[in-house]
Amino acid sequence: MIRSIILSAVFVSFLLPRTLFSQAVVLQSQADVDAFDPATTTINGNLNINGYQSSDPITNLSNLSNLTSISLFIYMISNVALTNIDGLSNLSTISGGLKINNNAALSNLMDLQI
Repeated sequence: MIRSIILSAVFVSFLLPRTLFSQAVVLQSQADVDAFDPATTTINGNLNINGYQSSDPITNLSNLSNLTSISLFIYMISNVALTNIDGLSNLSTISGGLKINNNAALSNLMDLQI
């Protein structure tokens, strides 16, 4: 009986959405983006995508593709090599707002359907 309860709990945990509880998720390099858990669907806090002074510039956001909700703000600042935001295409809710500044290579925001 205990074994079946444990197995049930493990099975249910795989069905629940992963949430990253943090006041701020800060991604300052492509290595940071690549290390982000791609199963995460919700960030309870800010998402800072800030390539300022990075020797490893952010070029894609693909590991963020399962994010559906940000409870505060998204800040995208000084990402000189980021050409698109395809990795944010599943976002449906940004409760605070979106600030994009100094992203010269970013050509459009068409993939953001919020």
